Amino acid sequence: MKVSKQVFGLIMSVTIGFIMSLLISLALLLVNLGFVDDFFFIWMQSFATSFLISVPIALVMFPLTQSLLLRIFQVQE
Repeated sequence: MKVSKQVFGLIMSVTIGFIMSLLISLALLLVNLGFVDDFFFIWMQSFATSFLISVPIALVMFPLTQSLLLRIFQVQE
């Protein structure tokens, strides 16, 4: 499937936000609470909150970080 660089960047940011939110919310919940009753429900609430926060951050930080790193490093083609 062909997409523009802008659309790819959007897809990448949302995907990274999703995966990071899922895994970080799981890890923090396990560390702080362990396996408790209704673990899955609590995890999904935590994941939803972190996803709503992480995606906008990823949408802003991904291109800014890429731009900054491209100024510092020369990427070989």
